[in-house]
This record gives sequence, structure tokens and C-alpha cells, in this order.
Amino acid sequence: MLIIRQAQIEAFQEQRLRQFRRRLSTDVEAAFAGRGVRLSPESVDRQVNVAIRQAASLRLTRECDVARFALMVCRFLGGFGEAPLPDILTGILRSDHVDPDVRMTRAENWLRQMVHRKRRRRK
Repeated sequence: MLIIRQAQIEAFQEQRLRQFRRRLSTDVEAAFAGRGVRLSPESVDRQVNVAIRQAASLRLTRECDVARFALMVCRFLGGFGEAPLPDILTGILRSDHVDPDVRMTRAENWLRQMVHRKRRRRK
């Protein structure tokens, strides 16, 4: 019989988190590059750390949701800075009674509308 100890489970979890952070770092860097911004490795790490922490506070637990959240904030809001996320956005993402995929789609749609409205006002 195969016995897996708690230390082994923790080692697997740590390895998986490191791999996720690496993938997310690459995606975050590409999101900023798409906006014409080049980030230092330290800035990319900071964006990833804040994204993971804020995603957890919004009860986003799946890797795909955390990554989608991070990329939405980077693309539409210019990344994670000193200012808090808009209240409407956090309200959408904290809707516990709504499926995570639906929450993410609603958040992305709201961000798209917000960016579109800002562009129209500038014209």
C-alpha cells in the first residue's frame, strides 16, 4: 500500500504554486508588453503576489480564476497599484451565490464598458 505523508503533500503543493507563479508571471509580463510597458522582474513579481493575495480575498480559488483576474486588472486597470480596486468590481467578484465563471465574465464585461466609456469621454 502506498502511503503519502503530509510533508510530501506540502512539497507537491509548493511545487505546484511555484509553477503557477511562473506561468502567471509570463502572462502578466505579456499583458503589460501588449500595452507597450516593459516591467522589471521585481515589478512582475509584485504584480503576481498582489494578484494572488487579492484573488484570495475575493474568494477566487481556482488557478484559472486567479489568472483571469490578474490579467483583467493588468489589461484594463494598468495593474495592481496603490489604489484599491473599484467597489463595483469587487462587489461583482464577491458574489458568492454566483458561479465563478459567471462572476469573472461579469467583471470582464464591466471593465470593458468602463474602459470604453473613458475612451468616449476623451474624444
